[in-house]
Amino acid sequence: MDIIQHFSNNLDKITGANWVQLIQANDALADKCDWSKLDGGDWSKLLKTHPQFKANIPFEELSDWDWGRLLPDFPEYAALCPADKRTDWADFIAAHPDHPALKDFDFSKIEGWGWDDLLKKQPKLLEKYPDFYDICEQDILPHGWALRVAAFPERFADRCPWEKLNNTNWVQILSFQPQFADKCDFSKFDGRNWAALLSERPEFAEQCPFEIFDGNDWETLLSNHPGFADQCDWSKVMTHNWSMLLHLYPEWAEKYNCPFEQFSSWDWAELLDHCPRFAGKCDLTKLDGDELYLIFSNQPTLVQIDLLKNLTSRLGDFLEEYPEYQEYIGEKVPSWNDKLIENAEYVKDFILRITFRNGEVKQINIKPYIFRNPKVFQQMIDNSNIISQLQYDSGEVFWNDLMGIEAHTLYNMKNITE
Repeated sequence: MDIIQHFSNNLDKITGANWVQLIQANDALADKCDWSKLDGGDWSKLLKTHPQFKANIPFEELSDWDWGRLLPDFPEYAALCPADKRTDWADFIAAHPDHPALKDFDFSKIEGWGWDDLLKKQPKLLEKYPDFYDICEQDILPHGWALRVAAFPERFADRCPWEKLNNTNWVQILSFQPQFADKCDFSKFDGRNWAALLSERPEFAEQCPFEIFDGNDWETLLSNHPGFADQCDWSKVMTHNWSMLLHLYPEWAEKYNCPFEQFSSWDWAELLDHCPRFAGKCDLTKLDGDELYLIFSNQPTLVQIDLLKNLTSRLGDFLEEYPEYQEYIGEKVPSWNDKLIENAEYVKDFILRITFRNGEVKQINIKPYIFRNPKVFQQMIDNSNIISQLQYDSGEVFWNDLMGIEAHTLYNMKNITE
């Protein structure tokens, strides 16, 4: 079925990301768009190719996260951002450090992870970092020296302990201060270091031994500088690298002979999640429930009714998002949320028995999304050492990469709660 026609017949199922893909393929369909479904990231992608739709942005409805995704590419809207939503601005500041909107910006609003990404791109903002002037020079770690030399070479280069710097530190410095290249021992660089450096400073390419690159290194470099594609040894590019690169450069599939026949089922899931145009090359019957769920939930125009039961344990989640398909299934299938609610008291009892690092047991607000992969979760409950690594924050437990839990796993938790 033609994907544009499929979109036009299922407007109620289209997400913001879907609308962007749809309009970029056929802007005549913009008249049918529900603009409220687009978040900041969606608007940024759309306006890059179709700036004529900027008048449709519902600025008053954008969240702080939305503003954070929109402003890096469209700084002209910064003045319209309310003061109470200027919290997720790290990417915007990194891209436009001299923007007038930052004149009175409170840098204390930037959280730790935001500083990490910000300083990699704008090391001169190190002076805005809390306690920058309170650190004694003898306590500065190599990473700190790299940031200081990258930002203020005239103040710190003469005192920098060059011999203590590792390859990552050198990439940080040379990305901003290439004049120190004569102090760097490039023979210690691996492909990952070279890919990171060339992503910022492609002029070092003449010194780069590209033969040491693996597929991941090529993915990193080409994602930032597609001009190196003709120098790439495509035999080293693995299928998972291809699935990522085709998100950015779908035309490369034909130009560089993408080996679709070698794709794993997960490669297909990752590709079709973002690039539904390649669906005709994939045999969806070979994908498992998790992979089909990823595709169908994010690209509902690719849903095939006869494959819904192949979603197995994820079918309930899909039907919760798209209840209009319930009629094709018959009896109701419980979702993860249903299973958690059904076993809420047991889960709560389990959580309350966890002793955190400080030795205290605190009341936890259970969130259904704190679980993800039941296999990983099972490994966690089989290893009590991992339990001690859980982090407590603002009354909730956050376990990265753990979302979704099978019913039988809930009962297996008795192993460590009794």
